[in-house]
Amino acid sequence: MLEQLLIFTRGGLILWTCKEFGNALRGSPIDTLIRSCLLEERSGAASYNYDAPGASYTLKWTFHNELGLVFVALYQRILHLLYVDDLLAMVKKEFSEIYDPKRTTYNEFDDIFQQLKKEAESRAEEMKKSKQVNKPVNNNLGKKQGKVQNGSMDGRQ
Repeated sequence: MLEQLLIFTRGGLILWTCKEFGNALRGSPIDTLIRSCLLEERSGAASYNYDAPGASYTLKWTFHNELGLVFVALYQRILHLLYVDDLLAMVKKEFSEIYDPKRTTYNEFDDIFQQLKKEAESRAEEMKKSKQVNKPVNNNLGKKQGKVQNGSMDGRQ
């Protein structure tokens, strides 16, 4: 489960955060991300692992450079959420369309986010199912057939 998703300016003003999560985070993963990656401009990578007593988080982020926005998703590392990258891309696209530098609150984005989250989760679920369907059931069968074909081609049995 996603623990937090927030959008802030490069200047540090938080424009929107998902209110539904409400989970108290252990430690200060967002502050640590900002200090150790974003401020030091070591942001070439798009994910960061944060360890706190009793919790391990993965933070993923993306930027909208022209608008000066940062989009960060945070989840428990053990979960390996498949939809986070897709969700961040969709949130970035949708939020960028309504962003106005003169505004500081975006309460109407709550409903948009809920829809985007559902879409991203369902896409990830579909991909997961399609990968399971496409997996071969018995790998040894293919190998045995290959050996027989190879043996008959060079005349040996």
